[in-house]
Amino acid sequence: MEEYLLDLISRMSIEENFKNSDDSVSWNAHREAEALTDARCIDQLMHYISVEKRKKHRDSAYFVLGKMLANIARPDAVQFLINRLLMETDKYVIMGMLGRLQDIDKDSSIDILPIIACTKSDKCQIRHSAISALAKTKHETAKEVIRTMIQLEDQKKHKYEIIYAVAVLGTIGEKEDVALLKPLFSSRIRDVKGSAEFAVERLEGQKNRDS
Repeated sequence: MEEYLLDLISRMSIEENFKNSDDSVSWNAHREAEALTDARCIDQLMHYISVEKRKKHRDSAYFVLGKMLANIARPDAVQFLINRLLMETDKYVIMGMLGRLQDIDKDSSIDILPIIACTKSDKCQIRHSAISALAKTKHETAKEVIRTMIQLEDQKKHKYEIIYAVAVLGTIGEKEDVALLKPLFSSRIRDVKGSAEFAVERLEGQKNRDS
């Protein structure tokens, strides 16, 4: 299995210029990676990432690990992936990791502080990806970070932070958050207004299902 993973990661890491994705070795390898279900790969991937020096190959391994953790419960591996955010420096690698974390359940045993640290990055792409990565968790700390962003006064300056935060709150928020979101209905920024209306619709729908 280890030789297979090495080959898969190598194919995923090939840099190509194909207009038709069907002809791309890397694109097809990524689709192959998405179909992996063997839980034994998780430990092999964590070891590989810990020793691999090539950034592109680590990025590919993070992709595989993240896709697997979206379907296989391994809190220790989720924590490993989150902790690696503190060790990577390339913004595109970090954005990819955060993108995977968006789809992974993060229960109360998981330390999400490295994700929250990324929400304060001076790079907007990392900030936005980190906000989205706070989805699929019920951590009160995450909710407070999201609620603070929603209430940022300069909506024009912080438009995207607010939109991403509203989207996440619509999935992890409580019924009390509806009151926090409704003032955004009067926003002059159409996307802020629309995202708030959609989030409230989701929260109220959840409230009705729970009652």
